[in-house]
This record gives sequence, structure tokens and C-alpha cells, in this order.
Amino acid sequence: DDYIKKKNEEHHVGNAISILSELPQLDLVYSIGLDYMHLTCLGVMKKLIQLWIDKGSVNVRLPSLATKQMSSLLLSLRPHIPCEFTRKPRALSELPRFKATELRQLMVYT
Repeated sequence: DDYIKKKNEEHHVGNAISILSELPQLDLVYSIGLDYMHLTCLGVMKKLIQLWIDKGSVNVRLPSLATKQMSSLLLSLRPHIPCEFTRKPRALSELPRFKATELRQLMVYT
């Protein structure tokens, strides 16, 4: 009920209201499942890398030389990534365009 009434403004973007909110027996907060892709890959993993390479405070951020070395290492892995992986590694400078599969591969396999 608080979600529909927009009591916590930081949880809402713009004035749009989901059409799902019109379903009488659907609680938008508790009835929608949480998913690994959005929470872990695109959420936590992407945020951690952002903090490490450019958005974190000085005591968290990696030196630019380390970031460049990691990017070079990722690019050097490209020829060795099997075709079963949908995407080849990219440089960390392309992080804003990373897909969830790339972040998962980075988190789990590299």
C-alpha cells in the first residue's frame, strides 16, 4: 500500500504507475520475484567495478595503472574464451555498456 501511495519517493522515477498496480490481488512489493541478473550482475558487480575504477573514494579506487593492466589482461583472454560464452571480454573502460553475461563471466570465471 505504501508503494502505491509513493510514500518513499526515492523508490519512484517520474510519475508513471505500473499497470500491474491495477491488479487487485497483486502486492507489487512481495509478489514480484527477485532475480540474480538484475540484483547481482547488473547491480552489485557493476557497482563494485565502478567504485574500483572511477566512482569510489580514493581509499577504494584502484590506481589507473592497475585498471589499465586489468583491461589489458581481459583483452588478452579474448582468443581463449570458448564459443559457449556469449560475449568476449572487453576493456573496463566500456563498463557502462557491459551486459549481465559479461559481468557474470568476470565475477565467476576470471
